[in-house]
Amino acid sequence: MYILQRNSGTLALKSDGSLWAWGKLFSGLQEPWMIPAKIMDDVSAVYSGGWSDKKFGDAWSTFVIKTDKSLWGWGYNREGQLGDGTKINREFPVKIADDVASFHYRDTSTCIIKTDRSLWIWGDKVNSLKFGESKPKTKPFYLMDDVESVYVGSYAVLVIKADNSLWAWGSNETGTVGDGTCESRKKPIKIMDDVSDVHLSNRSTFVSKTDCSLWAWGENSNGELGDGTKKDRLSPVRITTDVIAIYRTADYYDKNGLLTFALKVDGCLYAWGGKPEEHAKIIDCVRSVYPHTHHQSVFVQKTDGSLWSTGKRTGELSWHIDDVVSVCILQLSIYVIKTDASLWVIKSGWDGYENPIKIMKGVERVYADEGGSFAIKTDGTLWAWGNNYEGQLGDGTTTERDAPVPVLLK
Repeated sequence: MYILQRNSGTLALKSDGSLWAWGKLFSGLQEPWMIPAKIMDDVSAVYSGGWSDKKFGDAWSTFVIKTDKSLWGWGYNREGQLGDGTKINREFPVKIADDVASFHYRDTSTCIIKTDRSLWIWGDKVNSLKFGESKPKTKPFYLMDDVESVYVGSYAVLVIKADNSLWAWGSNETGTVGDGTCESRKKPIKIMDDVSDVHLSNRSTFVSKTDCSLWAWGENSNGELGDGTKKDRLSPVRITTDVIAIYRTADYYDKNGLLTFALKVDGCLYAWGGKPEEHAKIIDCVRSVYPHTHHQSVFVQKTDGSLWSTGKRTGELSWHIDDVVSVCILQLSIYVIKTDASLWVIKSGWDGYENPIKIMKGVERVYADEGGSFAIKTDGTLWAWGNNYEGQLGDGTTTERDAPVPVLLK
């Protein structure tokens, strides 16, 4: 079972392919669903994106790919992001496209790669990225062929093609396109060859090449690119070698909190930007890395099962907990499942982290968002706790729960 929680609404994809929902997924619903209801069958993947604010309420859109590769969507559609040819909010799923291999959504921009590797895009971000017509496109718009993967940022879209070449376009306000300018690009332009992965943030771009070298460009006012300067880069600059993954943390209220972490092939984690002025080695024997943007820090799970945290904005190790098998990070809470199947929570304060508190035992997986937390137990039952103002916990009430209660999911 997979749980997707979005503020006042919750989705559950069961192992039999059935999709269930409860709470209030977007403000277009007249009343919240207090008890889980089945939406559709034969679902292979589910996605949900959007935002919540005072003007629009819960402006969330939901998409699913079914086992026959068809794409369906519903929810908030003010910017045409559903792709059904309208700007009408949808309470129930409508079919969008066929032959969909992968789906990508950010803000009000939607992209799909079809099984023939063609790239299609629609929604308001098509306009804000300076591609196409002035009005948002409300239907899938064909863009290019031979696409392996796509990455959507605030000011650019980057594409890796089947031959490992990297292409980009967008408004390019901070040079994230990487073409040597800050000029908007309405059509894809080739940036470089031999690219294996992209990490695209709001104001900078990191690229891993097939030889494991790391390249970067964009804003660099805090040294976050890692090239030894604080000079913005409009074209790719080689940063280091032997990199297998990049992780970013950011405080959107203070650029000086930016940190970049790189995991290398030898299992060591390095950091730069913020306080570390050079590439500083943080820890070795790394299995997994979990960024925590609220503290501009990361949690690092080592191969021995111990979980370590770096300090706020420093990149220096602060504390650890042993025998961890999985981690789920929220803004103010971190959940860990230990080897004995017990679930623990670590509260996050402004100055650091509190001591772990045990919540329950016999837990297999945990899913959480600011709207509520869910645990799947080893016996297959689903439990929930936290906010419940729109019935998003699925217990048939709108009562906030401080301790886990069973979800009424059949």
